[in-house]
Amino acid sequence: MADRLGLKYCSGRSLRSSEKGDPPMELTLKANEAELLQAILREYLSDLRMEICGTDSYSMREDLKGNERIIKEIIDQLEKRALAV
Repeated sequence: MADRLGLKYCSGRSLRSSEKGDPPMELTLKANEAELLQAILREYLSDLRMEICGTDSYSMREDLKGNERIIKEIIDQLEKRALAV
C-alpha cells in the first residue's frame, strides 16, 4: 500500500513529507479524489496498526507510531475540507 501511495515506509523510516525548511506540499483534489484518498489512508492505517502491534523493535515501533500520527492528521484535514465544502 505504501508503495502505491509513494510513501517511504520500509526499514522503519518515518514518513517525513519534507526536510526542515522545505515548504509544505499543496495538493488540489476533486471531492471524489479526496474521498478515495481518505479510504486508502484508512485502510493503510488499519494495516499499520497491526504492524505496530507486531513490531519488537522499540525504535521501529516509535517510527511507525509517528507515521500513524501523520496519517491521522492527513485524514483529519481531508475530513475538515469535506465538511467545509
